[in-house]
Amino acid sequence: MRVIALVSGGKDSCYNMMQCVAAGHEVVALANLRPANHKDELDSYMYQTVGHEAIDLYSEAIGLPMYRRTIKGSSVAIGRDYTECEGDEVEDLYHLLKQIKGTRSAVRTST
Repeated sequence: MRVIALVSGGKDSCYNMMQCVAAGHEVVALANLRPANHKDELDSYMYQTVGHEAIDLYSEAIGLPMYRRTIKGSSVAIGRDYTECEGDEVEDLYHLLKQIKGTRSAVRTST
């Protein structure tokens, strides 16, 4: 399966990419959500943003395109089950993946 890796710049997202490849998947693009207004860190329920300034080095090092979006939402829906919630930071991820899917015909996603 062709996959998009959501990377934060930390070791966990790098490890997850390695596990995807080991399982036979092909990472075709990288995605990252960054804080607004040049903040170092965002108090986010969903995303790690520390180190986002160096995230482009991932793309450069492994030769994959990097797609980025600024986090506009906040932690609105924090329950176990998620449903669409205007203004929630998860919606920023949805829009980023939709943008990538629109620009990369090689990426197939499931809904």
